[in-house]
Amino acid sequence: MRRAAARLLGVLLLCALPAASAPGQASGGGRLPVRVAGGRLVLRCDVSAGHARIPVHLLVEIDNPARLLLHPDLARDLGLEEGDAVTLNIPGCELDAFVPGEGPAKVYDELTRRYALELEEIACAGTLGLGALALHHVVLDLSAGEILLEPRRDALAEPPLDRQGRQAPLEESAGLLWFPVELCETRAWMALATSTFDTLVDAAECARQGRPAGDLAPFRASQLDLAPFVALRPARLAARRAGGVGQTGLNLLLCLRVEIDLVNHLVAFAPVSSPDYPEEDFACFQALAEGTPEALERYLEGHPAARLSEEAADILLAARLEAGAEGEKALLRALDWVHRTRPADLKTSAALSLVELFVQQGRASAAIHAGELGISTARDDRDPLAAHRIHSAIGRLHLDQGNLKEAHRHLLSAAFGLKHDGAVRVDLCRLYEAQGKPQRAFSQFVLGLTYPETAAQALSGMKRTQGALADARGLSTEAIAELLEGRVPAFRTADRYQPAEEGDEEEEETADGAPRDTVRRTALIELFTCAHADACYAAELGLEGLLDYFPREHLAALAYHLPLPQPDPLMNPLSLRAAERFFVQSAPTAVIDGSEEIDAGGGESEVEEVYRRYRAAVTAVLETSAQHRLQAKARLEDDVLRGSVEVAGPADPALQLEIVLAEKTVLFPGKNKIVLPCMVARAALTPGAEGVRFAPEGGRQVVEFSRSLSAVGDELAAHLEEYEAGHRADFTLRPTRIDPEQVTVVAILRNRFTQEVRQTVQIEPEVPGAERE
Repeated sequence: MRRAAARLLGVLLLCALPAASAPGQASGGGRLPVRVAGGRLVLRCDVSAGHARIPVHLLVEIDNPARLLLHPDLARDLGLEEGDAVTLNIPGCELDAFVPGEGPAKVYDELTRRYALELEEIACAGTLGLGALALHHVVLDLSAGEILLEPRRDALAEPPLDRQGRQAPLEESAGLLWFPVELCETRAWMALATSTFDTLVDAAECARQGRPAGDLAPFRASQLDLAPFVALRPARLAARRAGGVGQTGLNLLLCLRVEIDLVNHLVAFAPVSSPDYPEEDFACFQALAEGTPEALERYLEGHPAARLSEEAADILLAARLEAGAEGEKALLRALDWVHRTRPADLKTSAALSLVELFVQQGRASAAIHAGELGISTARDDRDPLAAHRIHSAIGRLHLDQGNLKEAHRHLLSAAFGLKHDGAVRVDLCRLYEAQGKPQRAFSQFVLGLTYPETAAQALSGMKRTQGALADARGLSTEAIAELLEGRVPAFRTADRYQPAEEGDEEEEETADGAPRDTVRRTALIELFTCAHADACYAAELGLEGLLDYFPREHLAALAYHLPLPQPDPLMNPLSLRAAERFFVQSAPTAVIDGSEEIDAGGGESEVEEVYRRYRAAVTAVLETSAQHRLQAKARLEDDVLRGSVEVAGPADPALQLEIVLAEKTVLFPGKNKIVLPCMVARAALTPGAEGVRFAPEGGRQVVEFSRSLSAVGDELAAHLEEYEAGHRADFTLRPTRIDPEQVTVVAILRNRFTQEVRQTVQIEPEVPGAERE
């Protein structure tokens, strides 16, 4: 039963603690104001380094040999580098500056999350250990809420700490301070500890004494019997020294004033209150020692609001879970106890954790029962979304079981609170499908498309339901874009580009037919992006704004998708090669006409600024003239894209012509919240990604191309499979099919050495029997 509890709750945390630092020169000391929060001894202070100063709570652990440990996030926020010291700012107390080690982040995070109110919303983010306290003469007066740090005393032959004879020798071993005790007339050693609330005694010693519940009275330290003050808690303790049988807890230290003289190796105990033996604690230890679920239920029935009832309920639940299906009713009773013993503001949050656990284990009835309990107390919970997440989880369970009425109730509640949860939308779609409502299902599937985690399911659902609609239409990218209009991020401009007055380009030729220097230039923006990079949100919308502002005769664009910071299924050999040419190391990066690089991105608030930077750079390019003209034509018929590009202008051995197949819009909802990325570069239409050398005859050169769209799609799919195998990636959505309605061709005349673009053109292929924009 104990093993099951450990597995369920994860209560055993093994933290490697650094060795104590060598004592330095003690500072002035003073008073440390401490208190117990969440069963731990904490100190409120400010931690500072340089100009940074952050309020935190520190655990105070006299059984931890370290001087100071800090949460890695706190060290980062302080800007600490290896070897940097920090200062603890505590009113009325002066401590040395310490070089901190790294503390157990999970312990701090859980304490902060669970006991945020007790900690006054100030995070627990470190540990003050014996290494710091040992520089002083220490007095633990926890009942008064303080630890006194006094200057170390001189070594004396017989230093009388306590005239009533309640002092004991103190030894240091394995990083702990030990004092001798008598337990049931057996001599042993106890460690001074402040890291647990309960005073612990080794369970093996309890069994040897024939007292498995820990009632090892008398329990004497020198001449003081401590047994009337606390119930000793049996626990499995690691052997830290010969004869060591346990450690003090805060429950005992709150009853005593403890004076620690490390110079003379003495400790003195003085009671600060009359003994008040905690019968409820002992009753729990008795139930745990008996080791049966029935014993725990009897304890809970007799002590439903006791300090240890929550823990007992958790252990009871773990035991019932081991019983399996045979104990279903008993399991539900255990769930009732867990819910009943949780703090009022954590009942629903705890229920959500249980629902998620039971769903993973396939225990639908237990998940639904725990969920209904959590929903009943949602008003008081500190997490306003916990109940909605429960509605989502158990609504899905009811849907899977065919309980459509209950599924409808829960999923609607979930959708109300989780407006941006794709999984809820998809579940609602499935519900409407099951109810025979294809129109409503289809509309919800459209919303599901906008979330990366559910896009594949949503697209599959749309294909299932669209045939049942009265106005059924093909699910092309254009059709889906219309359905998503107003529901996904977009950027449109209020004005349009007005070029300066232009000459008649047809007359601007020399006698040999080559164009003059006054040929109108078409600018090119190449955006290196990633569908899963948050900063690419502003960059991709900025590109969308450019395409709205500039007509195609003035601007061409290509978006190269890269695996930065994580794999993006829109990447391809062409995009990766382009990144190598420009030495791109991060996304987003925009390159204007192959020469000006703009590293700008961000979230919603940065869109306008990114767009303005792009527009200014493109406008500057358009104010210059070109020496070359590109003319292109293409035709898409029977899946094959054929065409040619004619280049006219002076010969230059450094120039090359690149012809790129791109899609004006691709349906792929990325984690950067862009659902319909634009001008996605898909493949080279020349034999290689580097293009064709410009070698004109009579001032002109014609380069032809021909590619099958399905073959390009197969190549993209093969590339993703190869990438998955080599990088342990897993693409749930594979947008490798080329939508014929979205095909566009971009031709680029570029200096292959400098990457400078001399001229660009973008065209839409002719499609027999169809009208293209």
